[in-house]
Amino acid sequence: MNVRKFLLFLTIIGCIGISGLLADVPHLINFTGTLTDTTGCPITDTRNIQFALYADSIGGTPLWNEAHSSVDVIDGLFHVMLGSATSFPPNLFDGSKPWLGITVSPDVTELTPRQPFVTTPYAYMTEESDHATNADTAAFALSGSPDDDWTISGSNIYRNTGKVGIGIASPSNKLHIIGSENIPLLNVEQNGWGRALRVYNHNVCGIWVEHAGNHGMRITDAVGDGIHVEYSHHNGVHVDSANGWAGYFGGDGYFNGDVGLGTTTPSEKLDIEGDIECTTLHETSDDLLKNNIQTLDKALDNITKLRGVSFEWNEEAESVGATSGEKQIGVLASEVEQVFPELVSSPENGYKSVDYTKLTAVLIEAVKELKSENKELRNNVDTLRGEIAELRQR
Repeated sequence: MNVRKFLLFLTIIGCIGISGLLADVPHLINFTGTLTDTTGCPITDTRNIQFALYADSIGGTPLWNEAHSSVDVIDGLFHVMLGSATSFPPNLFDGSKPWLGITVSPDVTELTPRQPFVTTPYAYMTEESDHATNADTAAFALSGSPDDDWTISGSNIYRNTGKVGIGIASPSNKLHIIGSENIPLLNVEQNGWGRALRVYNHNVCGIWVEHAGNHGMRITDAVGDGIHVEYSHHNGVHVDSANGWAGYFGGDGYFNGDVGLGTTTPSEKLDIEGDIECTTLHETSDDLLKNNIQTLDKALDNITKLRGVSFEWNEEAESVGATSGEKQIGVLASEVEQVFPELVSSPENGYKSVDYTKLTAVLIEAVKELKSENKELRNNVDTLRGEIAELRQR
């Protein structure tokens, strides 16, 4: 048997004009189903399908039957119009419940068990033909199955207990899906502006992706937010043990808070713990963006007020990501603040920091002043040498 499953849906599309009990019986029924092979993969092919109605669930002579040849099955989906090849007998739906039998080529035996056929829309599942069992679906809720696992409320159908498995007979979750198809196991499409998928979880992870063969999560062509995390009690997004990129962004990133690299407790907008290898660093400095431009004055005098020092970080420095006992070279923020207060900031942690890159501008002007003084000294020396030479000639 190369056809494993049917998921069948029947809908009424018309009525025959017969008086009495038969006045509302449909004369054509739109029959839709899915076909998969024995591995669970959807079939794409053409198949001959035979339908028959019987008075009993087993044996007997068909009360009605018709064949549909070369039925197109695309990605497992097919549909036919029952009654289009052979009309239903006028007395077929006389109040008794007929049973539907189905045979799919190349099989010559009918799928078992037969299913009760009622004129209201219903669904049922037929397993492999040699050992088929009834599935507890809407068909049995509508036809009064005694287990009452499924409940119908208006146009809704639900169950309060148990688990649902697709591709697995013993599901371990409320909805457990197993498949090997090269298509998404779950496809959620939302054309409106609402949430396509909402996960509400107070305790652990909202979405847990584990043992992903490729991307743990990938967002493509998002018009709005690709991922929106709101009111997270812990980590908004947590990526652990990634073999490739823990995060890969093909666009701009926005973080409304401090960002830490190498530290879980950033104290600045960008807090980096560890060495940074950098071949090029550009800071925005276009003169078109600046007003009130003035050349630094007395840069040489001010730079001499600073000290270049060597030091070792103490234990208290570990709170800002430093390593106790590590030797470094730099300046003292308190001394810089006395001369260049604009180069010193005091973040929320209370420890002052120095913008070392801006000291470059001060050093540039200091070197220029030193060169000017050096040039003046050279001119004075040359003048003095000339005067000495004239005295010697006399």
